[in-house]
Amino acid sequence: MNHKKTAMVAYSSNALVIDEFSTPYSPGMLVEWGSITKLVTAHAASILARPGGPLPLDTPVESVLGWGLPQSITVRRLVNHTSGLPRVHTGMTSGLLRDPYRNVDEHVIRQSLASTLKDFPYDCAYSNLGFAILGAVIGRITGRPWFDFAKDAIFDEYGITTATLSPKVGDRVVLQNWRNKVNPPWEIGESAYSSAGGVWSTLEDLARYGERFLSDVGETGDWNGWSGTGRLRWHNGQTKYAGSCLVVDPEQSISLAVHVLEKLPNAADKLALSTISKFLREGPPSEEVG
Repeated sequence: MNHKKTAMVAYSSNALVIDEFSTPYSPGMLVEWGSITKLVTAHAASILARPGGPLPLDTPVESVLGWGLPQSITVRRLVNHTSGLPRVHTGMTSGLLRDPYRNVDEHVIRQSLASTLKDFPYDCAYSNLGFAILGAVIGRITGRPWFDFAKDAIFDEYGITTATLSPKVGDRVVLQNWRNKVNPPWEIGESAYSSAGGVWSTLEDLARYGERFLSDVGETGDWNGWSGTGRLRWHNGQTKYAGSCLVVDPEQSISLAVHVLEKLPNAADKLALSTISKFLREGPPSEEVG
């Protein structure tokens, strides 16, 4: 693989077919999912929405939270990014000078709603705020943090053991500057936006999530949270320094996870789509990585 600061892992029909890491990546290190986290949050909501479950998708979230949200905002609209909510809450910083997620807890979001909803509905096709609120809904319905529910209902069921919101510093793949000092990533997992972008795991477990999801979706037909309507389905993530993409091909039972550091936005997406397209044409790569 001739890509610096890049890693990719793929499973096909339960077999590991791509396993490539360049510096600073190595197998077993934890990578930042970013917005791919939303797949797990949407998955958790879908589990709660199953027949007889406590959270039908058309439930107004205000009936659960009591935060003064418009009745038009349902669980389904949060999952599908059609709620009319803005990308983030009013007053959130850009992230250029400091971590925009630091000290942003549920109270901060609730306090911002009066100003955030002033111009509701927004012409916004993608809302991190919506998934932060969805995480709060899952927490309220289950009586525990959304991630704890997701761990029991999804990660443990899938055999995914490394997923966490609070990775140990030495376990993370992070960017280092020219002085060999770590450029710290945003603390999304410690914030109210954890359900929008806070999960870390090994790249192997990220690809495994896609593989196991493919087994489930054949029974449920539930692609809530995923992008794509043709042969390929995917979701991407972009944080301060990292890009990620998970792409699956249900027809060939392929799940590919790509992670990059210090690249342009959408670099992981482009690499993932080109890699899976080449795989479908030629089969798994034979080149070994030094």
